Amino acid sequence: MRRALAALLALATAAGCGSPAALVAKAPEYAPRDQAKARSFKNQDEPLIIEWPAAERTKLEALARRGAVAVHYQGDTMAVLGHCRVPGAYGYVSTTPQRERVTIRDEDDLHAALPLGAARLEAALKKAGQLQVSLTIVGTFQAERDAIGRDELEGDCASATHVVTALAVGAFEFFAGGDASLGADASVGSGPATQEVAGAHSTAKREILNQGGDQAVCAKATAEDTAPPYGCGALLRVEVVRLVAPKKTEPADASPAAEPEPPKAEPTPRETPRAETSAPPFFTSYEPLPSPPGTTTGPPPSDPTAAIVIGSLITVGLGIGVGWIIYDRTKEEKPGPTGGFGSGTSAFGRPLFSW
Repeated sequence: MRRALAALLALATAAGCGSPAALVAKAPEYAPRDQAKARSFKNQDEPLIIEWPAAERTKLEALARRGAVAVHYQGDTMAVLGHCRVPGAYGYVSTTPQRERVTIRDEDDLHAALPLGAARLEAALKKAGQLQVSLTIVGTFQAERDAIGRDELEGDCASATHVVTALAVGAFEFFAGGDASLGADASVGSGPATQEVAGAHSTAKREILNQGGDQAVCAKATAEDTAPPYGCGALLRVEVVRLVAPKKTEPADASPAAEPEPPKAEPTPRETPRAETSAPPFFTSYEPLPSPPGTTTGPPPSDPTAAIVIGSLITVGLGIGVGWIIYDRTKEEKPGPTGGFGSGTSAFGRPLFSW
């Protein structure tokens, strides 16, 4: 029995199975082509965009100079919406230059590092065996606000889902393959990934897939920069935030509104009867003449007509009375019944006064 088992193992090894574990049946992997890998959600809100075509990165850079940018972001697709205007702008924050190197060896690494371009790069990964990204980051453009409401957008924004709130800038180089060289009778690595080269000289090939900026220029960046050095402003990574849905307004009260009260009629003001003034028959109303220039204003003078009339009446009355007395004394006296002086009567038949 033991000899049979040993022979079976030797036969499997000779057939190229490599190990007994290779004989164990494996269930097929469920990997739909139209769905992103689970690990791609690691950097979903801060994806690298170094694999974007130059035209797309240039469009995003130009729009970011005018103001905040809205995008349609779903799954592994991000589309920049150039006709959608977002309130706010970006301000540059200079940081200490940071260098980063990312090595992608399998599809899981690919979807985790480059979720937006993983589907397009799977063929390049299989052909080259690995992909590498070299980054130099010198600063970030930060948006003025971290939350934008959908109702604040203007223009063609029906498909907008997110707004870009930050853009890391610097320089990068994205290439396929390794950068190590192998000499004769050399080996690289250990374990299942070991590669042995005997009696030959092999050099790993590098294929540039995309690049932007100049890493030598990025070395001149300082903390006082208000903008990235010219030649070191390539877009490397974006940070997106989902748009805030507008607040729902509560429905108005459906109860019938009370009918407004009819306006009250204002009472008609009654005219105050004027007191009738009895003026003397000889008086007439007059308007005082305006004062001549240079004279001081004061109470109007008394009416001269009334004074003249009253004076005339008094004078006439006094004249009649005095005349009557003189006439009565100078007329011829008649002897009275008693014959005394002063006891007679006047011509009018009235007794005269006596002394």
